[in-house]
Amino acid sequence: MRNFIQFQSTGQLAFELPTRALSGSITGSIYNNNGGITGASASFSTSSINTTIQTAVSAAAMSVVVAGSITPVKNHRYLIGVSEEQNGEFITLRSFTTAGGNTTLNLMRPLTFSYSAGEPVADTTVVLTIGTGSTGQVNWNNYATLQYIPSSSLGFATAFADTIHKSFDITRFIPITTLSIEDLRDFDPQLAKKGMQGLSVYNLMTKAWEMLLARVGARSNMGGIVGSVDLTVPHSYLTRRLIAELDPEMKEHADMLSQRFNEEFESILGVAAIDSTGDGRIQPWERFRNAIRFSRS
Repeated sequence: MRNFIQFQSTGQLAFELPTRALSGSITGSIYNNNGGITGASASFSTSSINTTIQTAVSAAAMSVVVAGSITPVKNHRYLIGVSEEQNGEFITLRSFTTAGGNTTLNLMRPLTFSYSAGEPVADTTVVLTIGTGSTGQVNWNNYATLQYIPSSSLGFATAFADTIHKSFDITRFIPITTLSIEDLRDFDPQLAKKGMQGLSVYNLMTKAWEMLLARVGARSNMGGIVGSVDLTVPHSYLTRRLIAELDPEMKEHADMLSQRFNEEFESILGVAAIDSTGDGRIQPWERFRNAIRFSRS
């Protein structure tokens, strides 16, 4: 996922660990695009969701009862077991209820494996805060590293560490979206009726947003844009295209959505405020859109 943080502002990067980390083992640093350290002691935060299965559960089950009254996040992923490599699996939460001091997790999809009581269930997401000390210069391809010791290393004589890298760009603009599932129903009632049943539409919206940010980051002239760039409409078209692609009978509709996405994306970036001099201010002599230059041969 392409990550944008505004110049001289704080931001956050989310790391999705493939396994649970040993308590206290997470460390990391923040670097600029030349490899220089801008944050030698990075600040990480982890979720408080770390529990165990209360009652044994079979493969294909659509719910899991875990110990304690917890408040997980809907549409978020949680890891059962140590890792997927050791017959664990990630689950996506549809909803949850609490009763009798325990919590029932209702799943988006059936379980792949069976699990005994006592199997760990945890949120492996780790969030890094990028402070203003690391965002004082507009540039691309900065990165942060996260190092941790997987809980799976407990069986080894010497614990080993894994490292994850995540890049981010420091810009004078910020891409935004206000798209909701209800907006999708308004935009395309027929698609909502035929293509949105049984899907995690929220997760498709998230994936579409990641794809859209990658498209923004691929633009060679992004360094001159200033302010907020509202990408709600192209975000809608791209999400609807992902939904339509799941149904072979909707190929023609998916092609139309792809075309409309490209048109809306180019239109919005075409009228974005441009800071030609790079000083962070839009002056009267600077353009508010990308000019099309003509030359006579």
